[in-house]
Amino acid sequence: MAIPARSPWFCFFSSERECFGAPRIARCIVLLLTLIDRYVSNHDYGLSDGTIEQLGIAASAWSRFLGRTAHVADFRPDTLNAYLDWLRVNRAPDTLRTRRSALLMLWRYAYENDLAKEAPRKIRKRRPIRRAPRAWSVEQVRCLFDAAGAMRGKWRGVTWNQSLWTESLMRAGYDTGLRLADLLALRYDQVAPIVTVMQHKTQRPVVIVLRPATIAMIDQAVTDHGHALCWPLWASRDAFYRYMQRVITSAGLSGSFKWLRRSAITAAERVTPGAGTRLAGHAARATTEQWYLDVSQLSPPVPPPL
Repeated sequence: MAIPARSPWFCFFSSERECFGAPRIARCIVLLLTLIDRYVSNHDYGLSDGTIEQLGIAASAWSRFLGRTAHVADFRPDTLNAYLDWLRVNRAPDTLRTRRSALLMLWRYAYENDLAKEAPRKIRKRRPIRRAPRAWSVEQVRCLFDAAGAMRGKWRGVTWNQSLWTESLMRAGYDTGLRLADLLALRYDQVAPIVTVMQHKTQRPVVIVLRPATIAMIDQAVTDHGHALCWPLWASRDAFYRYMQRVITSAGLSGSFKWLRRSAITAAERVTPGAGTRLAGHAARATTEQWYLDVSQLSPPVPPPL
């Protein structure tokens, strides 16, 4: 994620040395993404790609909330508290926690390096609002597949069949209940009716099943794009999410791509109680129940008649 000193991020200064050698007050107008670049470059132990990505996502999301590009000068208690209050109402509890941690870490780093005028203070901890998981019904998933198969056009820089790539990915996601990162890492030479996949997030193996119709569609998609991966990304992850939102909207649905995993787990649970946890690859049943099962689609437990 290194940003060259002459890149547009240094729009207020002619070089990185001038930027970080300026007085504290002047340096407060440095862009937040520039701060992230310095933090990553100077970290004592190095940061994982996932952590670097999360820092960038946090900076971009805060900029969208502010309605402009975020600067170090935006590190103020009133501004950050207002953003965290908005996150508490509009985003998942995990999102609130990770964004708060990322921004406070960057603020602390900026102050320690004389880039922020004041130290982090008066940033209240928010009790997250727990929401019941929501998932698509089987009928809604069918509508989603139809919408994916109806996608037309070309992505910039590639000539892949858009509908094949999209529908095969969604069908595989529903068959397996895999997270997006595990789907995108699936190689074509791994494709079989029964596959054991090591989950990237938890490093736990999970056994997945791919239906024959899904395998046939993956065969067509790989023949079309010719890559070793089943679904090579054609753009950034942000661009992927925007595209998927278009597909979901065209199906007349709300939600995001993450709902596909919840829908698969909930559907498996409807057929066989306990199957949702196995499909998800969770170590604990409580994880499945708290974050994935849409109880509105499950039959309520009824004691046997007396």
